[in-house]
Amino acid sequence: MVRMDATPLPLPQKILDRDLKVRKRPVQEDRAFIPLPLEALLEGEPLTFPLYLKVTPGPGCGVTYTLSLEQGAELCRPWREKLQELGITRVYVPETFLPQVVAYLNNHLLVRAAEEEWSPQDFVLFREHLHFSLRLALQSPQLDQTAAPAKQALQLLITALKRDAVPWKLIWDLLYQDYTLYTHSVNVAVLGVAFLTFLRLPRQDCLTLGLAGLLHDVGLTRISPDILHKPEPLTPEEWELLRKHPCLGYRLLKSNASLPLGTVRLVLEHHELADGSGYPQGLPLQKQHPLSRYLSLLEAYDGMTLYRPYRPRLSPFTALNTLRERRGRHGSAYDPQVLKKFIELLALT
Repeated sequence: MVRMDATPLPLPQKILDRDLKVRKRPVQEDRAFIPLPLEALLEGEPLTFPLYLKVTPGPGCGVTYTLSLEQGAELCRPWREKLQELGITRVYVPETFLPQVVAYLNNHLLVRAAEEEWSPQDFVLFREHLHFSLRLALQSPQLDQTAAPAKQALQLLITALKRDAVPWKLIWDLLYQDYTLYTHSVNVAVLGVAFLTFLRLPRQDCLTLGLAGLLHDVGLTRISPDILHKPEPLTPEEWELLRKHPCLGYRLLKSNASLPLGTVRLVLEHHELADGSGYPQGLPLQKQHPLSRYLSLLEAYDGMTLYRPYRPRLSPFTALNTLRERRGRHGSAYDPQVLKKFIELLALT
């Protein structure tokens, strides 16, 4: 049972007096609270949402969330520095404050977008904006309206990356390391925009692929959590249900007038393979959308390099070797030319 401790004790004394062990790695998705990196918070600004720490009160005790800053409080440097001294890199926001967090991040991102060069903190703002916008969109029946902030954030990223001096290593440092539906989706969106920018493809292609990366697994929200989080191997029947998620995502998005038609088609085709042995349609490469070959590769790469509770993450080198060697029923699973270009991009990081 998650408990909300609303007593705003001074942070250092609270941790010392109560012998709290701060949890620094979100090893399991928690639907009640969402992690937010300290880097995404700006000093001198009042908060429109409260901030909590994820702690363990003592041996054998469960996880609890203790209030650190109240809604309306101003974030000050000593508070941030104290957390950093303790090795704390993230705080937590109750999920009920999703709209406020999206508005907070959106306002600051728009202000920073006017700058000629983005700082590392600006890129973190962008990433978290996408993360929280996706959560809000998938929880709202009005997907057209709630997806608009994410689309705007992707357009800002494209503008930043289209400039001459692209910080490729910074883009890779931006990627999440732990798997959730949301972190994986944000990673694939960022990778998609970065990859097509590296290839100097048109801006509209970057946006189409970025949105598809962000929404490619939306169909998983219609699959039973018992299947998604099952620790044992799936049965053939469960695999069949899971393989329906591209079609489910397509049905959810096909009437969304705010999305490019190419984005919706890419969501349907993100598990198609170069040799035609993918799903759900088994399309050969020449019948797929021209950008599907990029999305299927990036989705697979990110899935391999994310940490999951049941297995360690693969190194980029190991993941690339796995992708290169993976075969479908009729040949290479991924377009060799696309894979070659992706390796060239990775070499810059």
